[in-house]
Amino acid sequence: MSDVVSLGRTASTQQAAWQFDLSAVYGEARSPTKSVPESQRKAEAKAVAQALALIEGGATEQARALLGELLASNRTNAEAVHALGQADLADGKYADAERQFLRAHALNQSAGYDRDARNARVLQKSDAEVLATARAWSRAPTQRDEGIRLLIELTRRNPELAGANIALGDALLAKGDRPNGLLQYGVALPKAAGDDLDQLETRINQLAARQSGSLYLREMQGKMQLQRGRYADAVLTLTQVAAESENPALTNRDLARAYLGLGREALTRGDVRDAIAKMEYAQTLDASGSELKLALGEALATRARSHALGGRSSDALADYARAAALLAAPGGAAARARAAEGVYALGARLQRARELSGGKVGSEVQAFQLAYDLDSNNVTYRRRLADARVALGDQYTAEGSLKEAAYAYERAYVLNKNDAGYRDKLIAGFTAWGDLAASAHLHDDAVTAYRRAYAADTWNAVVKGKLAESLYARGLEHVSNGKFKLAARDFADALALFPDNATYQAQYDLYHAHL
Repeated sequence: MSDVVSLGRTASTQQAAWQFDLSAVYGEARSPTKSVPESQRKAEAKAVAQALALIEGGATEQARALLGELLASNRTNAEAVHALGQADLADGKYADAERQFLRAHALNQSAGYDRDARNARVLQKSDAEVLATARAWSRAPTQRDEGIRLLIELTRRNPELAGANIALGDALLAKGDRPNGLLQYGVALPKAAGDDLDQLETRINQLAARQSGSLYLREMQGKMQLQRGRYADAVLTLTQVAAESENPALTNRDLARAYLGLGREALTRGDVRDAIAKMEYAQTLDASGSELKLALGEALATRARSHALGGRSSDALADYARAAALLAAPGGAAARARAAEGVYALGARLQRARELSGGKVGSEVQAFQLAYDLDSNNVTYRRRLADARVALGDQYTAEGSLKEAAYAYERAYVLNKNDAGYRDKLIAGFTAWGDLAASAHLHDDAVTAYRRAYAADTWNAVVKGKLAESLYARGLEHVSNGKFKLAARDFADALALFPDNATYQAQYDLYHAHL
């Protein structure tokens, strides 16, 4: 759009006269125009250019302040007054913009500022009225530039109005500006619907028929097919475009959407396998798209439910795990809830089967974990997962795997920190592991285990004593190995737990200088 003249600037084409009541501003124009030194003229021109740049960047208040300073010293500078109108125009203050353009015209009647005032007056009407006027003007060669200005402003104030982009594209193409005209068609395409979409499709197909070698137009046809839901046609067109393009990756996102559409069609007719295959291929083209992630996640959850009903629990869990990762994308709350219900039901069946057979705890924990991951606000899922982890901890305890048991109890406690039952399990689990480690003189493990138990309940005197003794024992081991600094730290930690313990104090006194 760099070569499209912006709204409010004077066109070279002469326009028919537009009558205004200028009596309110002629007084200013008729006042004696003071002679402005060349240095001041250049400074003012620079200030106006700076103000216009600020307006273009959206800093209209800064532009007004700069122009206000200029006009305070020279109130007859028409360019500065016109720039104030541009600021009002950018802010959508069309009536104010009209008044400023009229002031500028009164000060300089040869610059064509009256045309800008006329445009500002039109812009005070509804979008539909502005669009109708702009279309009429842009069809006439003598008024096309004014129509283009109106359309540019209309697309700025209502970016969702596809008809304005289409009309602007028409006008630019009529003016001979093909790149920007096609660009406007491209902008209109994703938001066009109804008659606008029909008109746009007709224009694109006509242009493509006349310029069959244009990859850009063929790509737009593919996008149109995609917009229309003709996914198979879109895949064919966009694949051909990619094959001939110097940068085929530019079509990847649209191709991914087309394959996603085909996948959804397959899912609707019950062909889950084909749906997943199409969506997985789409992911190779655009792995970041949230819409695609959610669709593939739902398809995998659908297949997972089928696996679960068929007794293929391992396959079901694998699909639910993939679905959980994909459904974490924004907008997937409802799909996550549905998948959570499915995998929770699977976990409940696995638990019942395990209890009846007397088997080991395993897959049910994975199922309940996935249900919780998908819907962490569900109290039932959280409680069922915690209980499953406790059952796993009990199983590890029975097998003598005390460290694994302790961490299983801890994961259950993390889910329900306000429940004393889970806390007691954690303390008992880590204490048992600590006792085993201490008896084997594995002081690092003992300290780690007792510390985790003590952190859960600092009022537990038994655990506190075991932690202090394990710290003291490790400190002595450090002394024997010549690691006096580490020994001093352990003695300090033991003494912090029991400040009145003379043994701990004596050892700390011996080695604290090494800290």
